Amino acid sequence: MESNVVKLLENTKYDAHKGESWKYPENSYGAIKSALENPEVDAVEFDVRMTKDCKLIIRHDDSMFTTSSSFKKVSDMTLDELKKLSIKAHKIDYFIHRYQILNNKKTEYSNYQKELLKQLISKKDRIITLEELLQIAPNDKKLLLEVKGSDEYYKTDKYSKGILELVNNYSMKNILIHGFDSKLMMWFQEHAPKAVVGIGISTDLKPLDLPLNHACFNLSRMNDQLKQIVDALEKRPEREFHFWKVDTRKELELYKLFLNEMAKRELNSTTSIMTNDVKACKMLVKDYKDSLEK
Repeated sequence: MESNVVKLLENTKYDAHKGESWKYPENSYGAIKSALENPEVDAVEFDVRMTKDCKLIIRHDDSMFTTSSSFKKVSDMTLDELKKLSIKAHKIDYFIHRYQILNNKKTEYSNYQKELLKQLISKKDRIITLEELLQIAPNDKKLLLEVKGSDEYYKTDKYSKGILELVNNYSMKNILIHGFDSKLMMWFQEHAPKAVVGIGISTDLKPLDLPLNHACFNLSRMNDQLKQIVDALEKRPEREFHFWKVDTRKELELYKLFLNEMAKRELNSTTSIMTNDVKACKMLVKDYKDSLEK
């Protein structure tokens, strides 16, 4: 079975989580542009939020404090105000990543990761709008667009219809939309016919029954549900499954548990992992694959 797992690992695709977010501040212009231009990146994952003047920008957190000097929320600032801010490394996630890496054994990939984060702390960048991203994206690069649906503000017509208008205007792009609000995703399924619409899964697997075409899973919360996830993939093997995130050996071992279950059932569907740096993740996977083959 190990040989089958190795094959599945070799076929795994790589998504740049929030762009190349260990080379540049997450979801910044530099992070997105670098990921779009990197031939090793199969898909670029990013989040969309709306400004006070109803412009759509690439941003994960609503608070700007986590990556800038401003204490305001995105929803309380205009696009012009946001453009004046210098975007830096995430004030919380950066140190979590540093701690995780420092606890890794010394390997080529962990040394490379340390060097990336050492350089990241001094980098500054700017925000990028959704339209800017769509303008510079190659037509064949997969774009994993996450819709924010937990805040009532983001369920307004201006937000969802703003995304829809741009997605339909750039229908030649390879866009995959996902979010955690099932009703909102079904609405996109109906109104964005050329986009591939999916669902985000954190713990509850019920949304997998919806007639959507891809799913994104929080790998760290799926450990006791991996068999059920493979059940869903077996029912509809054409669906794309993406897992976030894999930057450490521990996270890769969780992903391998999923591949083990696939190998048991002789499934050969291609799945994807999100990572903060694709080159580092590929080095990690190679190191891990070599240990399986010994």
